[in-house]
Amino acid sequence: MRLLLLCAVSGSLYGQAIGKGSDIQLELNSYLDLSKDQTAKMIAGQEGFRSWREQKGNRAIQVQAEISEEKARTPLDANALGVRYVEIEVIRREIVDRQATLAADHQALLTVAQQPRYRTLEDAATLQPAIDEARSAWLLQPECGSRLISGDFAGGAPIFVLRFVGNCGLSDPSSIPRSWPLLQRFLELSDVQVTTIIANLSEFALWRQTKNRRVSQLETEIARETAADAVDPGALGTRYVEIETIRREVADRQSKLVPNNQLLLTAAQKPKFMALDQAVKLQFVIYEARAISLMTDPCAAAVVGLRDGSNCSYNAIRAPFYFLPPQQP
Repeated sequence: MRLLLLCAVSGSLYGQAIGKGSDIQLELNSYLDLSKDQTAKMIAGQEGFRSWREQKGNRAIQVQAEISEEKARTPLDANALGVRYVEIEVIRREIVDRQATLAADHQALLTVAQQPRYRTLEDAATLQPAIDEARSAWLLQPECGSRLISGDFAGGAPIFVLRFVGNCGLSDPSSIPRSWPLLQRFLELSDVQVTTIIANLSEFALWRQTKNRRVSQLETEIARETAADAVDPGALGTRYVEIETIRREVADRQSKLVPNNQLLLTAAQKPKFMALDQAVKLQFVIYEARAISLMTDPCAAAVVGLRDGSNCSYNAIRAPFYFLPPQQP
């Protein structure tokens, strides 16, 4: 539900932003050297699609409400449920098909000089599953970080916890994947390389657990010191310094995971890895190309809450935020 709300808000903001026309500056503009006329036509096409999709989304919401009502009946009516589920699927397919048609229309606006760079975008987009696995294996920097989170105050003492913000998969050694099939196939990683990566991540996760336990101990000591009649600044300061020292140690050791794992790559694997790295640098351009329907978007129907089996991540649907123009004075 929170994801759908975010999608709806981002779509609404995007709808406001595209009203500014071709004055909007995108990374996509500079990457493809789009003319103002090309940009204006794509924005107009996307706005028409967005308005139409919003109507379809409203109907989907009505049908989903009807499904809830049917599910509450006794006995259940299989035909009544089936008709409504079919309508939901028809709406999803209509959205996907219409966006694909719009993407083809927008691609037809590209010049001969722009087409090779567009094909590079398409190639980079196909590497996203391998990029996700490379981040999971810490061969590429994951989209998360280790932070010291200060929670609620209890008895005057803040509660601290070292954790990863984002799905980095290093909260526990047992959560570390035992393989990365797409990445292994793309880079032709050997069994020894995979085993070494797993060992590196497991060692870090175990070490980090010991640091977490020490932080918990320090929390208890801080709470005890804070509860004393006469609070000792030196005693408190010593413990807070140790917590900050631990945070820095974790951040420093974590920062070495990616370069250390990259050292395992052979000379033959490095060019393929560089292709992944270059594809990462094009991700925001890809997001924009999808949000403006220059490229087909796996989340075209998810914005109104309709999904198929596609890998539709938050990253793929957050692009509309990048269309917001600077605030005018």
